[in-house]
Amino acid sequence: MEKANYIPKTWNLPDAIRIRLGESIGKQRLMNEQGHLLLLLHQVPQVEEDEIRQPMVIWRNPEGEWKSAPLGGGLTGLEAHIASYRTAIHLLDEKVEAAKTAREYFDVMRVVHPLQRATRNMANAIQATRQALPDHTRVITLRDQAADLDRAIELVAADAKAGMDFTMAESANQQAHAAHVANEEARRLNKLAAFFPATCHDCCGVRHESARVRLSQSGFLDCPGRRDGAWISGSPVSGFQGNQKSLIALPFLCHAQHRWLFG
Repeated sequence: MEKANYIPKTWNLPDAIRIRLGESIGKQRLMNEQGHLLLLLHQVPQVEEDEIRQPMVIWRNPEGEWKSAPLGGGLTGLEAHIASYRTAIHLLDEKVEAAKTAREYFDVMRVVHPLQRATRNMANAIQATRQALPDHTRVITLRDQAADLDRAIELVAADAKAGMDFTMAESANQQAHAAHVANEEARRLNKLAAFFPATCHDCCGVRHESARVRLSQSGFLDCPGRRDGAWISGSPVSGFQGNQKSLIALPFLCHAQHRWLFG
């Protein structure tokens, strides 16, 4: 009988209730035995506590007296308990409104799911209390408040999931667009790499298949040609023994090729 240390020792509960209590609070529920009502609830779940739930218990004896622990005051303590859930749900709603990234939505979802389960189970337990006391106006009011919170956390959870789904879809679309742009740039560069040497080959009048084209440090286009029987590099037009007319036309051809490649 001493295993349920979350029950105050001063509470005179019947054995029919005590033998059903475990070391931990267990699921949220109502026990109704011999005119005694014992409402077993969970405090607002915390992420760092994982699956450990802190208890909140409310007892009504056959004389109609209410007591509660650890928050005292009986039904007033139950009202404060429900208010703590309302505050937690409101804070989560604000976090959903402020979330911009998938990570921020994920952090909200980690808190939403356990809070949603706890809120729903609390509402069910209070509904059972209302059924046990059908004419108790204050209990009916508390039941309605708990039901409102159940709907509120459901909306917060839906908004958080929708926000996460949209953010992830938008991110995937942006990545796909960036990949498409990168592929287009790579394709154009490949075209340039394939056609530019051939263009310079024709402009310079070079007949050798392995003609080399490069840009010298002086800024001239390095194009192998012949002057007095020797290969030259970086020559100006004067004295060049290749196709001088084609070399003069090189800038115009390159400009046309650039417009064809890059639009």
